[in-house]
Amino acid sequence: MSRTPNLRQSNVRKLVVTAAIVLAAPMAAPMAAQAAGTPAWQQGEAAYTTFPVTPSTLSRAEVKAQVLEARRDGTLSRMQIQQSPAPALVGSERKSREEVVNEMRNEPESERVARSQLMTGA
Repeated sequence: MSRTPNLRQSNVRKLVVTAAIVLAAPMAAPMAAQAAGTPAWQQGEAAYTTFPVTPSTLSRAEVKAQVLEARRDGTLSRMQIQQSPAPALVGSERKSREEVVNEMRNEPESERVARSQLMTGA
């Protein structure tokens, strides 16, 4: 004698699975939205800021060459261990606070507007 599944049990299982999917979908939507942005505080509440996709100015081959160079000189491993941006290149100029403040005070209006727009996302 073959055992056939009870029709009622089968319907209950389908109902439970459907209910689980229906309840899980609204919970998953905010997580997907958060993955697309950066956390930020706006008007006292947590929000997520998204950034436009910027096309790369480098070819795939150029990026691969940069990664290989970073592996060779140890920059890549330091960045992965520290989980921080690459250190300043040797010989790069360092400015004192005074120099930076003076540069901003003497900044042309057009550059000031461009910097302001960049910072505010306008």
